[in-house]
Amino acid sequence: MTDTFQAIIDAVKKQEYHHAENLCWSALKSQPNSSLIQKWLGIALLHQKKYEGALDALLQSLPDHKNDFDVINNIAFSYRHLEDYANAIIYLDKADKIKPDQYAVAFNRANISFNLKNYDVAFDFANRCFELIKDIPGDGLASDKNLISLYLEILIARNNTDETINFIKKELEKKFDARMFFDLSNTVPQEITEKIKIQAQDFALNEENYFLSRAAAFL
Repeated sequence: MTDTFQAIIDAVKKQEYHHAENLCWSALKSQPNSSLIQKWLGIALLHQKKYEGALDALLQSLPDHKNDFDVINNIAFSYRHLEDYANAIIYLDKADKIKPDQYAVAFNRANISFNLKNYDVAFDFANRCFELIKDIPGDGLASDKNLISLYLEILIARNNTDETINFIKKELEKKFDARMFFDLSNTVPQEITEKIKIQAQDFALNEENYFLSRAAAFL
């Protein structure tokens, strides 16, 4: 089974998630009670956004992985996407006890709070995420783009126009984003700085983008 496990892990690392899933199903025919295969099946299904199947596999792996942070957090992640926020929070609390101050937990909590319209709580968790993401290697496990997008949604929901505009301007000056430029140009075009305008013009020369074309009048 060692070779099979390695093949599954290699497929996941290569982002060949459907292949990893098939390898897991095949392995389960001879090892139906393997909690380790169920764990990796859950991971492969999560990456394909098959949340119900992922949750089922991860829960089956749980008896042998009660202190496995990844299993616990992935269960919470699955529950969040299935909009079962009560169970998601239960497993996030468990994950917190195993590994406190983890970005993945804080990001899940920020999303849940936002979806429950607890915008001030979501705001606090999102700010905590900005602190925690600094210590995460750039391996694709945590996306600052996803965090920035969530944070912007939270700011808009809190109806703080000045804070929202200042955040968009700061992020655009750090790294240009066509959607954010479109939002800024559509709401307060007078806030487009010369630096942002130059970045937009440079971006337009190299890429065709729906949002940038809609905001072309401000280039």
